Amino acid sequence: MATGVGLELMVCGPEGASGVTYATSSGSPVECGTDASGNALALQVSTALVAVDPASATPTIDPSEIAGFWAAAFMPVLLLHFASRGIGAIVNFIRGLD
Repeated sequence: MATGVGLELMVCGPEGASGVTYATSSGSPVECGTDASGNALALQVSTALVAVDPASATPTIDPSEIAGFWAAAFMPVLLLHFASRGIGAIVNFIRGLD
């Protein structure tokens, strides 16, 4: 069953638009600057209802996914170790040829 959460959002938008609720201070809209044309902008307030499904909001930990991440992190280190030992053995063999 989905539940809803109401969020109060404030954005800076054109002043004087119809059907818009403005944040006010002393009875007048709170201005937040001007647009590129010099028109006044004011803080607009709206409420948004966000639906949240509790079943999908809880993250699940998949053991096979964790094993894949661990292997992806560990295997390059192990391969680098064995490659370094192999290169070292070849270098020591070449040094022994003098």
